[in-house]
Amino acid sequence: MKKIICISLAMILFSILITACGNKSILNISGSEEAEPAKMISSEIAIPILKYRTLNPVMTKDEDVFFMEKLVYDPLVRLDGTLSPIPGIASGWVYSDDGMTLTFDIRKGIFWHDGKELTAEDVKFTFDVLLKAQYSNYSLYKDNIANIKSVTAKDSGIVVKFKTNTDNDISNFVFPIIPKHQFSGINKVFSNVDSFMPIGTGPYKVTEIDAVKKVVLEPNDEYYGDKKAGNTLVFKIIPNKRQAVNLFDIGDLMITFSEETDRNTIFEDKDVNIFPYLANEVEVLGFNFSKPALKDKRVRQAIANAIDTQEIIENAYYNNGVRNDNIYFPNYLGKNSAEELVAQNYEKAVRLLAEAGFINRDEDIFVEDSSGNEIEIGILVNNDNASRAAAADIIKNSLDKLPIHSYIILKDWSGYTVALNSGQYDIYIGGFKIEAGYDMRFALKTGNNLIGYSNLKLDALLDKMESGIDSKTKLETYTEIKEILNEELPYHCLAYKTYAAVTSKSMQGIVEPYFFDIYHSSEDWKYEY
Repeated sequence: MKKIICISLAMILFSILITACGNKSILNISGSEEAEPAKMISSEIAIPILKYRTLNPVMTKDEDVFFMEKLVYDPLVRLDGTLSPIPGIASGWVYSDDGMTLTFDIRKGIFWHDGKELTAEDVKFTFDVLLKAQYSNYSLYKDNIANIKSVTAKDSGIVVKFKTNTDNDISNFVFPIIPKHQFSGINKVFSNVDSFMPIGTGPYKVTEIDAVKKVVLEPNDEYYGDKKAGNTLVFKIIPNKRQAVNLFDIGDLMITFSEETDRNTIFEDKDVNIFPYLANEVEVLGFNFSKPALKDKRVRQAIANAIDTQEIIENAYYNNGVRNDNIYFPNYLGKNSAEELVAQNYEKAVRLLAEAGFINRDEDIFVEDSSGNEIEIGILVNNDNASRAAAADIIKNSLDKLPIHSYIILKDWSGYTVALNSGQYDIYIGGFKIEAGYDMRFALKTGNNLIGYSNLKLDALLDKMESGIDSKTKLETYTEIKEILNEELPYHCLAYKTYAAVTSKSMQGIVEPYFFDIYHSSEDWKYEY
C-alpha cells in the first residue's frame, strides 16, 4: 500500500510540473527569468488591394493595379517628387526646334523578367498598342498619346511625330512599356485579360497570381536601376481596405493608404505610424469674373487677405492639408510655392478695397463704389462636403469683419453644379484633382474655365508649357505663370490636401509615397516580429 501511495504521489507531482511548464503564468521557482522572445526581421511585406479585373497594364482601370504595376513595368520617363521629368527606359530625349518631333534614346542592357533584352521595337509596339486602344476606350493612357501622329523605331531610338506642338509635353510619356515578344500581335494584347501574366523590366517581377487571394512580387535581381529591391511584396485581396488596419496586430498586413480627410479620427485609437504625403487635390476659392466688383483684382486680393487659410486647414480639413500660394502642385518643378503666401491682414484688405474705389460714403458701416453700390459676396458651397461647409463658415466669419456683406449659398450637389455653371454665386468653394502632368489649361485658359477668367498672355504661357520645351525653359515659363496667378488671383488656394500611408509600428524602412506612385521607396521595407 505504501508503495502504491508513493507511486501515486510521484505521478501527481509529475503532473503538476508538466502543467507548470505549459503555463507561462506559473512562476519560475528556480529564480531565473524567462528569456525574452527573439526579434526576427521579415522581408515579406503584405499590402491590401481590392479584387481586380485584370493585370493587363493596357486595359486595367483598377487603381490598385495601376499603382502595383509601377513596380513591375518601367516607363520611358519618370517624374520625381516635384513632378520634374527624369530618365526611365529612355536615357535621354530631344525635341526638334518646332516641337513637332521628339526623339528618345533607349537604354541598352535592360532585360525583361523572362530574360529577353528590351529593344526599341518593344517601345514602338507599346505605342502602337496604345494608339489602337484609344479608339476602343480601353486604356487609361489615351490622352497621353492623343496628339501622336506616328512612331518610328530607329537603331536604339524612337522618333515620335506630333499632330500639333501644343500637346506634347514630356510628362505624357509615363505609361508602362510592354514586351512585343509576349504577344503574337497587337490584337492579342486586348484579348489577354483574365489570365494575363505581367512581364516587365521593373524592380519587381510577378511570381505568383491567385486571382482570389493574392499577387506576389519578388525582387528582379537583373534590374538595371541603381536601387534594387530587397524584399517581397504580397498584395492580399480583401473586401474592404478601410478595415485593413485591424489586421496589423496579427501581422497579416503591414501598410495601407488613406485619402480620408478625417483619418486622424479614424486612426486615433490605433497603434500605427502615419506618414502624410501631398495629394493632387487642391481646394480653392474661385471668383466669379462676371460680377463687376470681382473683376477688380484688388477686391479679390482683399477677400484673400481677410481669410486665414491655416485656420481652414486646421478646423475644416483636420490638419490634413498644406498652404500653397497658387493652384499648381506645391514646389512644382522645384519652384518654391510658399514665397507669395497671403497672410491674414484686415487692414490691408480694407486698404485694397479703398484702392479699388470702395469707401464709406454714407452713415452706415459698409463701403460703396462711386455709384453707391455696396459689395455683397455670396459664398457657394455644396452641403454634402463637411470640410467645405466648415470652410464656408470660417470664410463668412472673416468677411463679416470687413465693411462688406456676405452670405452662404448652401446647395446639394445637383444644385451646386447648376449654380456654378450658371454663375449664380460671387465666390465658390470647390476643388480640382489634377493629373500628374499638370496641364492646367482646363482651369485657367480663356474659354475653358467656369469662372470667366481671361488673360491672353497666360493662355500663351499655358500652351508653351505643353509644347515640348526643355526643363530649363519650362521652369522659366512656369515662373512667369506663377507671377501672373499670384497677382491676378483667379483662384485663392485654401488647402493642398494630403493623403497618408498608414503602417504597422513593426514596419521598417523609408515610407515616401507620391500621389502618382504610392509604392515609391518600397524596396527597403522590412517587418519586425
